[in-house]
Amino acid sequence: MKKRIALIFVLAVLVTICFFFKKETSSLDYSTVSKKVEITNIKRTSQSTTIDFKVNHSFAFVFEGFRSPNAKVYIQNSNGGKKLYLQEAVGIRLDSVYKDTSYQKIKYSLVFPKFHDSIKSFDYYGVHTRVFDIGLSNTKEPKRFSDKIRGNWFSTDGSNKWILGLYEDVIIYKNKLWATFKLTKKTNNQIIQLTEGDSTKVLVIKENGNNVLVGENLKELKLLSKAKTQTKEFKENIPKKAFEFKEGIAKYQGFIKGYHPKFNWNVNVLVRNPIINLNKTYSTKVNDNGTFEVYVPLEYAQRVYVRFESNERIGKIDVLPFLEPEKTLTQIIDAKKVQYQNNVSEFMGNKQRLNSELANLDTLNVNVNRVLHPKFYKDFLSITREEYKNYITANYKKKIKTLKDIGEKRLVSKEAIEFKKKLLGLQLMSNVLAYDLERRTVIHLNKDKTTVESGKENKLVVENKPVDKSYYNFLQTENLNTVSMLSLGSEYATVINYLRFDSQILPLGFYNYFDEFKKTLQKEKIKLSKKEDLFLDKLSLCRDVNCVKKLKKENKNLWRNFSEHYGSLMNISQLNNFYKIRRKKRIELQGVTSKLVNDIIASQHRADIINRENKLLSNIELEELEKEISNKQFKKILKKQHNIKKLELLSLKENRDYFLHDVTNVNETEVFRHILNLFKDNVIFIDFWATWCGPCVNDFENVKPLKTKLQGEKIKFVYITGETSPIDNYHAIVKGVKGNHFRLTKSQWEYLMNSFLIKGIPRYMFIDKKGEIVTENLRAPFLTGELETLLKKHL
Repeated sequence: MKKRIALIFVLAVLVTICFFFKKETSSLDYSTVSKKVEITNIKRTSQSTTIDFKVNHSFAFVFEGFRSPNAKVYIQNSNGGKKLYLQEAVGIRLDSVYKDTSYQKIKYSLVFPKFHDSIKSFDYYGVHTRVFDIGLSNTKEPKRFSDKIRGNWFSTDGSNKWILGLYEDVIIYKNKLWATFKLTKKTNNQIIQLTEGDSTKVLVIKENGNNVLVGENLKELKLLSKAKTQTKEFKENIPKKAFEFKEGIAKYQGFIKGYHPKFNWNVNVLVRNPIINLNKTYSTKVNDNGTFEVYVPLEYAQRVYVRFESNERIGKIDVLPFLEPEKTLTQIIDAKKVQYQNNVSEFMGNKQRLNSELANLDTLNVNVNRVLHPKFYKDFLSITREEYKNYITANYKKKIKTLKDIGEKRLVSKEAIEFKKKLLGLQLMSNVLAYDLERRTVIHLNKDKTTVESGKENKLVVENKPVDKSYYNFLQTENLNTVSMLSLGSEYATVINYLRFDSQILPLGFYNYFDEFKKTLQKEKIKLSKKEDLFLDKLSLCRDVNCVKKLKKENKNLWRNFSEHYGSLMNISQLNNFYKIRRKKRIELQGVTSKLVNDIIASQHRADIINRENKLLSNIELEELEKEISNKQFKKILKKQHNIKKLELLSLKENRDYFLHDVTNVNETEVFRHILNLFKDNVIFIDFWATWCGPCVNDFENVKPLKTKLQGEKIKFVYITGETSPIDNYHAIVKGVKGNHFRLTKSQWEYLMNSFLIKGIPRYMFIDKKGEIVTENLRAPFLTGELETLLKKHL
């Protein structure tokens, strides 16, 4: 008996020791910004902390391969503290690339030093992966809502409308985000008082089996379900709305489920305007509770491209909501379920059903992909245009059949099916036209196998074998000529760009633009001397590049004079000549005779002159525009852009002492370098200021004597403020401040404040002629004389 008791005691001790030396976390809870890998288990011993991983699928791996972690990865207490670096990797080679499909089988473990037992959670910092708040304790904090209540609730009338979203920090109801609310439980009911500014709303929730009854009072409760209950009997009577040009601002807002403040994400909304060939990005920072709100100016309703990502570009989510001017759309995104750039989303508000159904169709991969099978890519350079076209066309037909089957088997609205069908048609056209881009991609991905020396790579890129008109039978000209196609956003704009710059319609060899240059000079009413006229006549007669080179060499002074005085006009002449040649070939070869497409391309051509050449159109060119472009709205949008540029150039012409720069299109991560690049080879003095900052405005007077003293020197004074400076006050103040002025967006300003740890203004920086920061915190520069000391050294 004593032996048995002793044996039980020994076993109990051994079990205790094993439990102490090895603890496994059975239920993992964490937030991650990368879906490339997944944590499957955490093991803790008295010596180490081991994390088990498995590699998830990603299309990127097919070509680039999966890159394993390196020795620099570490873990850290979620509340901060010492970094614990990697000790050992099991089941994987460090800093290696796994190609083909081998990555699908990879399971590996990373071993780190042990954490103290008191630590409840930690973060993992990998090269391309960040994982936060990895729980080390099986005890969970109490939640405001039970698992049964928490989540999304849908109407049970068959419409499948998302009515309510209940989460720990946010409630989504009636197309609003409620971050302030008070929860009270009464018997079987839960009473929620919602607050937004001065307005309040009471919400009653009553459990009903697996469903809930929800309303703003006990007498008007509606049955909601977590399961979607759409039936074929339900018909949503939404009148079909014709496409219209309607200028206004759309509000895009939402909530990212599973968001962590350490993600530090921005939301960037890209709006493509094919009429003037401009992309505009509207950005803001995602709030710590996962909510976001962006105001997006639109010329018409359209599908836009949205990317959520951190400044470090670690992890991202891409979505494609359909927005309308003067309307609000709310979207919820589950960060933990995002894969392959598709999203698990619900929508509330304007175009709710269309957005939900398009998002669901994306998760079913109903898209015409130009991503070829890896085996196909290996021999891609030997594949002809016709073979590639046949491959994409077969893919398109397969997807059209899939879409038809979905429409018959599932209850998807006609609007969503038609919209998706048009998208598939655009994807067919853009992918076939992307043949040269695919060749370039293959060459880039196989640089070790392809000769890239002495320009041979470029020769491989474009397969210049001419095609006949029958090759372009894949173009859906009827759809291309429908103005409502503009609502498809980027997809339509992409097709237009491919048609415009298709290598088959590009002029090959030498083409003479000097006749066009003569016409441009005449339009501008510029008279040349007899020598210049004769020189230009000779250039116009050249039929090869050697002739032009010879004349330039013989008339160096004349050519230099042309370049210095008429360089911009020569560029415009080349653009005009290029445009006319391509337009003729587009009609003859591509068979694109549609007014809409040619109107857009004509508009883009003139917009390029305005935006890229910084040149206003002459009265003659404006008259030509009226004749050539038939669409009234296109002309209106183009003239609006022309007037914006006119006002910008006029303000610079009237007062050369101060210059207003618009950088709102530049990503916040690039805006600082963009500003520096504008003033290359100059010393730059940067002043961060605001209209409401008294010391900032006072220093404008303090620096005036120095500016007078430095007149003619290679120095630029740059003034940067943000949206907290009211626009009217900003314009009133800067008129009296010589220098270059930038008014940044909220996200741009906040990014720079965080990047340079700016806690207060004014803040001064000094940049040398190489674009390097000499000092990012120049203190009292006008009182200490430090600025003059730096100027003597660097000017």
